[in-house]
Amino acid sequence: MLTTTTKRLNGLLGRRSTLMILLLEGLHKKKLDSEPLPFATILEILGLDDTLFCCRAEPRYEREWRLFAVWSARRVLQDKEYLALLDVAEWNACGQISRKALRQAYQTALRLRDEKDQGESLLIFPADIAVRALLDYGAEAAFWTSRAVIEYLTVQATLRGEPLNRFVYEAERRVQVRQFRRVVTGVYPP
Repeated sequence: MLTTTTKRLNGLLGRRSTLMILLLEGLHKKKLDSEPLPFATILEILGLDDTLFCCRAEPRYEREWRLFAVWSARRVLQDKEYLALLDVAEWNACGQISRKALRQAYQTALRLRDEKDQGESLLIFPADIAVRALLDYGAEAAFWTSRAVIEYLTVQATLRGEPLNRFVYEAERRVQVRQFRRVVTGVYPP
């Protein structure tokens, strides 16, 4: 089970931040401490976006955060070029390639975004998802990739004229929450 502590989160969030106040209230605590705090508990209290933000407090789980980002991106990316870039992010998470190779893949993703996906648009395109999955730090990649995938799926539903695009958002959010819970608990039911 992946854990942090309220003291480590305080270094990231600050004692008076809204997130820290909500977390302490949810934990029924008044003081910071060094007791192990499971990310699954943070997820229940703060929700996925804020929990992914809190992942920044634990760079020791870089591999897990990066693999979550790759998993999220693979849910929507189908182009072989993007999938090859995700392979680089996954290999980096597993220690099979260098940070330099990760940065080169990031530059390639930026180039593809400019060439293929109208890099100036305010909409999220597939290359934007690949760019986010290749960010230098796994926690950043997990946070931004998760958001980009949800935004991309929601926008695509809207562009297809689906009147219930909010359900697309909620469905993807539930899938991501379930996967993140699996990552932080180590429990992968069949």
